[in-house]
Amino acid sequence: MTRVLVVDDDGQILRALRGWTQVPIIVLSGRTDAGDEVDALDAGADDFVTKPFGMAELLARVRAAVRPQHLITEPGMGYRFEG
Repeated sequence: MTRVLVVDDDGQILRALRGWTQVPIIVLSGRTDAGDEVDALDAGADDFVTKPFGMAELLARVRAAVRPQHLITEPGMGYRFEG
């Protein structure tokens, strides 16, 4: 998950992250404009959650993001799933 503190209107931070990792990225934002969500998803985010949100919703989105069909294992990174 990432909370971008500095307004990143061109998606540079997300694109840079996508340049070296495929780990799921969930953006938490106070911005409510649909254009911001579209821009973040187009820049590489896997999900975009607008504040305020409940903990149950956030945890469900994290579980969805790390499901095995969405996960690409990277060298040196281990993932553990308990069911």
